[in-house]
Amino acid sequence: STIGLYKKAFFAQPWCNIPPGNPQGVSAPLAPMLRAAIDAGQVGASVYPDRWVDVGTPERLAALNA
Repeated sequence: STIGLYKKAFFAQPWCNIPPGNPQGVSAPLAPMLRAAIDAGQVGASVYPDRWVDVGTPERLAALNA
């Protein structure tokens, strides 16, 4: 699994054409916005060297904390 941390500016022009606040409830695929940002050198990545657990649900979190 992976995690993404996005700055608010990513969901604005030029990467995203949905108006601020998304008043019409438009959905859009993330991949094209990411590709455009990658091509513009605006995306970075790093490896997390420790144990990573995809909690996913309250039940999985409870099991991990048990």
